[in-house]
Amino acid sequence: MKKKIAIGIAAVCLAVGMVFAFTACGVNGSPESVVKASLEATLNLDVDKLLDTYYFEDEADKESVKAFLEEELKGDAYEMSGKITKFDFTEEEATDDELKAAQALYEGINIEALSNYSVTYSIKATVKIT
Repeated sequence: MKKKIAIGIAAVCLAVGMVFAFTACGVNGSPESVVKASLEATLNLDVDKLLDTYYFEDEADKESVKAFLEEELKGDAYEMSGKITKFDFTEEEATDDELKAAQALYEGINIEALSNYSVTYSIKATVKIT
């Protein structure tokens, strides 16, 4: 049961990290480097490195997310570490319809370009549950 919880938390963190990663301006700024850094940070439960892949408009939001992640990830129940063994990243320019849909969805935000990304990866991870 604890193993399923640990894997579930890791999966949620990966998903959240991936969503926020594309808006990040750090980690060299390229989507590929941001996604890879986010995966590596999540695999190793490195909250600070993971937060470096996120974009925050103010420091209070960053501190709130940091506190949440540290509470969820840094408990005594489990440890996790790992590495990416395969990482394939492809980028494709979005169609005009996709761009228009994004602009309509995020009205008030100036979106000039949009890309679709596909990421295929494999990991080797060790999870220790106590």
